[in-house]
Amino acid sequence: MDYTLHGLWKLELSDGTKHEIVLPGTLDENKIGGKDTGANQWHPDAELGNANHTFELEKPIATRFTRKYVQEGPVRLTKKIKVPCCFGKRTFLDIERGRCVQLFINGKQVSHFVPASLSTPHVFEITNLLNEENEETEITIIIDNSYPNLPREAILFSSAATDETQTNWNGILGYFRIRTEESTFLSSVLVYPKKKKLTIQAEIAAMADYTGVLEIKSRVLEKPETVMVKVQRGRTKIVLEDLVCVKDAKVWEEYEGNMYELTATLKGMDTKTVAFGIRDFEVDVAGRLSLNKRAIFLRSESNCAVFPEEGHPPMDVEAWEAILNIYKSYGVNCMRFHSWCPPEAAFVAADKMGVLMQPELSHWNPKNALESEESYQYYRQELEQILQVYGNHPSFVMLTFGNELQASEVGHKRLDYLVKYAKELDNTRLYATGSNVHYGQIACHQESDFYTSQKLFDHKIRGTYGGGGGAVSKCYDEL
Repeated sequence: MDYTLHGLWKLELSDGTKHEIVLPGTLDENKIGGKDTGANQWHPDAELGNANHTFELEKPIATRFTRKYVQEGPVRLTKKIKVPCCFGKRTFLDIERGRCVQLFINGKQVSHFVPASLSTPHVFEITNLLNEENEETEITIIIDNSYPNLPREAILFSSAATDETQTNWNGILGYFRIRTEESTFLSSVLVYPKKKKLTIQAEIAAMADYTGVLEIKSRVLEKPETVMVKVQRGRTKIVLEDLVCVKDAKVWEEYEGNMYELTATLKGMDTKTVAFGIRDFEVDVAGRLSLNKRAIFLRSESNCAVFPEEGHPPMDVEAWEAILNIYKSYGVNCMRFHSWCPPEAAFVAADKMGVLMQPELSHWNPKNALESEESYQYYRQELEQILQVYGNHPSFVMLTFGNELQASEVGHKRLDYLVKYAKELDNTRLYATGSNVHYGQIACHQESDFYTSQKLFDHKIRGTYGGGGGAVSKCYDEL
């Protein structure tokens, strides 16, 4: 059962100012906040290699759109609700696309059920914390877009939060709900295709020790698979390997979104159905990118989350289909998400339309990437969550750890380690330490599967980029 929390909420700013806000929505869309003074505007004289995203300017310099309403810092959302009876069920509160989020139920703070990330939904378990059905429960949510205890500057410089494009909005963009699950349930089901065989990773979340049968079914499998499971209280991952697909199974292809469904059943407890595609995206023996054993030329756009009307990306599939159709009309078959990761709806649309996707971590640090422990731990966590939450999307073929990263030996060792770690978590995708690392003045990292940059030393390899550079621009110059 899902219970929506969409609607009117009370909001209090850190200065005590009180408002009402309609959620999902941002403070900007609800006309809450102060004047845009240009405090988070990039300084035109700052060299990117030494750039600090926050500048106090006497006079804003018009290099970007200005926001009508700006607010940075924690906001308190409160509402008293009567929730239909959840007793006997495990109960969760989900927030898709918030910033840093804290949850309180009747004044009691609730910890995250899964690790928090700016790129993936916030999930809290609130089992037995709601009042009885005829009594009101007070829900308080604090959302903070100043990123306490996180690598704030690297986040604010990235397309995930910069006022240059997406804006450092505050609020909730996507689904906002209470849902119920059985006492023992499937908290995730991931499908990993490889050479027309599937590996299934099912996570079982149990409130008590459980013994039973896990069954996997899909019309693309030669036969259903069953396995006896015995798990202890907590969360346990069950892996089934080498499930053979039928011979006529269609592969997921460029501009051809062949999708299948797979159902996992925990007998007597829970059933979950997920969508997936069968595809192999890899590097072939000649060193070329390959999709289903066919060399593929990626014609990509670098998407910096430019949504000037809303100040944030759309959250519905239809809007992303419209965006992708525009790209397809120009022959674009791949989207690189410059220092941000799009929401679930973008991957769903790309799955259907056969468009390839390369998200990145919310990371733009042209100085000392991953050198602080705070930064290293956060981006490792964000990487884990992106692979966990979006792992069933065949359109998701590549990932890098950020844009124009620069670092010393410590940072580079950590970047290399994260590539190896990502491959251990999910070897059905390709990974690189970053995009345009050191502006092309160092060679490809040994651990990276691919290299993406505007230049390699003095060789221009990107089609076009700022200032009229790139192979495409050069061709026009010579006409």
